Amino acid sequence: MNYFKKVIGLVSTTLIVASLVGCGTAISSDKANGSSDPAKDDVGIVNGELVLSVENPNDKKVGTKFTIQNNKTEDVTLTMNSSQYFDYQLKDEKGSVVYTYSADKMFTLMVEEKVLKPGDTLEMELALEENLINVPSGKYTLEVWSTASEAKDLKAKVDFHWVGSNQGKLNVQETVVTFVGLQDLNSIEVVNEQGQSETYRLAEVVKSEFDNLAKDTKIKIFYVDRDGQKEVQSVEIQ
Repeated sequence: MNYFKKVIGLVSTTLIVASLVGCGTAISSDKANGSSDPAKDDVGIVNGELVLSVENPNDKKVGTKFTIQNNKTEDVTLTMNSSQYFDYQLKDEKGSVVYTYSADKMFTLMVEEKVLKPGDTLEMELALEENLINVPSGKYTLEVWSTASEAKDLKAKVDFHWVGSNQGKLNVQETVVTFVGLQDLNSIEVVNEQGQSETYRLAEVVKSEFDNLAKDTKIKIFYVDRDGQKEVQSVEIQ
């Protein structure tokens, strides 16, 4: 009789263990098939997105930066079909468009790609002081967007009081330098006639002139001194 009870107990224990192992296997299989409860998963910022922002022009004397930040956990490749990285419009208080950045410009047709790693940002200078030279002072809304197909539905905007451009008061100067290379999207490095290295900021209308310019090319640049920074307005190859 005692022997029979022992056998029954052993069989019961085996069945319970087998049942528990089976349950554990089923849960593991569900997770492998992606059927676990997503609310319990630690997803971090996997649901992040590209974030566009623009500085308030009233906070800066010159410029105003447009920024794209990658808040995803994977790399994002921004694809542009020309040398134009962004566009923007200025709207008055009635909502009427008074200026469009791309309306009076031409851009080189080419495929441009920029890879943003998680947390990386891409900054672009809008150069409002230069581009809005013919726009009268007043209250406006600035709307900016990227030309990248991956961000085509995203915009950044800010309301501000445009006080007008003072570019007409700036004196254009010229100098001959040797081109070293691009420092970033908005500036170049050169060596002046005294052999000293200098950095010049680029006006938007002249950026394409440096896209394929070879190192050590001697050039004459026409520039203005804007708030202590030299800004190239045009260029001639010597």
